[in-house]
Amino acid sequence: MRVFPCGNFIRIETGLAVRKRNKYLERTGEIDEAEFQKVSTQEKLFRSIERAAADKENLVSLLLHKREETQLSLAVMAQHLKAK
Repeated sequence: MRVFPCGNFIRIETGLAVRKRNKYLERTGEIDEAEFQKVSTQEKLFRSIERAAADKENLVSLLLHKREETQLSLAVMAQHLKAK
């Protein structure tokens, strides 16, 4: 089972793809390139989804941080204007 840093769903699905490949080998005892290609394509898709989710998570984190900075800046400015 492969472990990836982001998202339980992606980690589980990728693990299922690996187990499916291993089960196929146990069942047939032979290597079928089409089956491996299918599993490989699924893993690429899951990694792509994982990267997109990580990008979105990073963007949301950045935007929340910027919003917090802006709120602090406005609060300081409001206090400064009241003092005058």
